[in-house]
Amino acid sequence: MWGEAVLLEDYDADLVRGDRLRIVGAPHGADHVELMIAETREPDSGCELWVVGGYKAGLVFQVLPRECRPREGAGLIDIGWLRRNWATWVNPHWLLHQIAVRPWDADEDDDIPHAL
Repeated sequence: MWGEAVLLEDYDADLVRGDRLRIVGAPHGADHVELMIAETREPDSGCELWVVGGYKAGLVFQVLPRECRPREGAGLIDIGWLRRNWATWVNPHWLLHQIAVRPWDADEDDDIPHAL
């Protein structure tokens, strides 16, 4: 359940703990991959991206560097940093127009199609 999709390339706020990213057109036959923003226990790290569903649910997908943190505010990932560094730190094969953002506090009863 996703509510109204906002593409990562159009999202205008920093990402916080619990926000989710849905990547449509994922490899290996899956119609999408879902990642959640999480804090890390390592003080010199930025944050982690966790796999939310499927066979690898609960695993850490990627640990981002401290530079991903916003200079101000309570966010965990600076949205501009993520856009600029997506191919380097996350996956060069997933394009920004394939990624939807779901804020942590979005209504669980809303729905979004699997295709953007």
